[in-house]
Amino acid sequence: MMLAGDEGRAWYAVRTVCRAGGEGAALEERITLWVASSEQEAARMAERDAGRYVEEHHGGEVSVLQVARLFEEPGHGTEVFSRRLPVEPRGASAPGPVAADR
Repeated sequence: MMLAGDEGRAWYAVRTVCRAGGEGAALEERITLWVASSEQEAARMAERDAGRYVEEHHGGEVSVLQVARLFEEPGHGTEVFSRRLPVEPRGASAPGPVAADR
């Protein structure tokens, strides 16, 4: 639900990938939701948040930011992230990111 005074603002989902430092280094992917007036504003807010998150939990760095505007307010079952990857048939000479039976 949008708050009073949020006219001209929309919901954005921002995907960040944080690299955890130290032993057992790993990547952590997060998707956070923001009310902002633009993709750039949502990215700035998410980047600050991710920086604090990494500092508090892992040490490391934020390496990826992807922003997507939601076309409906978030609620039960609302899609906030979707990625379509090409699929190559099994046994292809140069497999793509995902192989599938056909």
